[in-house]
Amino acid sequence: MKRMISLPNSFARVLPLHLPRSFPTTLPKPDFRTIGWGTIAASLLGAGIVHILATLAVPTFKRGAYERMQAILPVNSMRVMPRQSASAQTLPYLAADMGYAVCRYDLSVLPIAVRAVLPDAGWSLALYTPTGENFYAQPAADMKRTDVAFLLVPSSDRLFNIQPGVRRADVDATQVTSPQREGLIVVRGPRRGLAYDNEVEAALALASCQPIQR
Repeated sequence: MKRMISLPNSFARVLPLHLPRSFPTTLPKPDFRTIGWGTIAASLLGAGIVHILATLAVPTFKRGAYERMQAILPVNSMRVMPRQSASAQTLPYLAADMGYAVCRYDLSVLPIAVRAVLPDAGWSLALYTPTGENFYAQPAADMKRTDVAFLLVPSSDRLFNIQPGVRRADVDATQVTSPQREGLIVVRGPRRGLAYDNEVEAALALASCQPIQR
C-alpha cells in the first residue's frame, strides 16, 4: 500500500476547494428581506413603548421633586438654599456653581407679590408648576442690574386690583398669571468664587414673595 505524503510548503493543496482561503474582515450588511417585516414592526413598537414610558415618567419625577420641596420650605416665604455640592444637593442636578433662593407659593387665599434683584448677566428668576412646567422667566440684563417686581395671581384672578384709585401702593401693576395655584419661584445666580460669595448671598436674600391683601 502506498502512503500519501503532502508537501509542507503548500497548505492550499490539502484544503477543500469549497472553503475560502481568506476570511472577510467586515460583517455583511443585514438583508431586510430575510429578517421579515414582522420583526421590524415589533422592534419599532418596542422602541415606541419605551419612549412613551420615559415621557410619562418625567412628570412623576418632577412632582416628586416638588413634594420634596414642600417638606423643607414654608409656604409663601423665600428661602436662600444651602450651597450645593456633589455630596449635598437639595434636589438632583442642581448646579454647584449656582446660588439659589426658592419660594413655594400657594395662591389659594391671596395673590403673591414677588420681588427680586438680578445684579448681572447669568442671574434669572423663573416660575414653575408642581410638575416642572416653566411658565415665566426673567433673565438679568447684560451688564445692568435688573429689578423684578410683579403680582402673581391665579388664572381666575387676572387683572386683580389694578384699576385707578383701587390699586394698593405696594402692589406693582405688572401681573403674572399662574396656571396652577401652587408652584415654585426660583431665583438663581452664578457663584464666581469665594471672594464673591457674600455678594451672591446678599442678592439672593433680597428676593421675596409675600401675600397681598385684596
